[in-house]
Amino acid sequence: MKCKVALGALAVIGIVSLSSTEADAGAGGVPSVLTSFFVCNPVSGPDPGFKFDVESPAFGRFDAAGNPILQRLEIGKAAFACAFARLFPAVPKGAPAPEPIEPGEGGQITCYPLVNQSDQGNAPSVKYDVFDPLFNNIPFTLSVPTRSGFLCAPGGYFPKLF
Repeated sequence: MKCKVALGALAVIGIVSLSSTEADAGAGGVPSVLTSFFVCNPVSGPDPGFKFDVESPAFGRFDAAGNPILQRLEIGKAAFACAFARLFPAVPKGAPAPEPIEPGEGGQITCYPLVNQSDQGNAPSVKYDVFDPLFNNIPFTLSVPTRSGFLCAPGGYFPKLF
């Protein structure tokens, strides 16, 4: 189970990193700092069947000058659907709404499993038409569950030096 969560978190990091690069395309693309929380749900989407050369410190490989080395990776089936989210401290029912929690900034994200304590039954999935640059923005349908999933927060990952 821990392996699935770790692989899922790595998949989300890759998806967010790729989408950040795509959004900032031009002059080679520069990933932007993450400044939002995300809620991600597991999905089973189509496989674009593409290969990319990916640069990311998440892979932990650096050359002698300390620069990340490009790695050839094949993109598999969509595994998570993520959306921006705002977090608020939990308050008693009837209390005034608190200010949202500020997520800070980070180049990586960490995802935590969500447990919905008020959900007593099977929540339906919602179908979306997805426009994705990996599919040349030709829409495909994705069914996204409306419960469970992960809360992902930006942060910084730094190698531990012993």
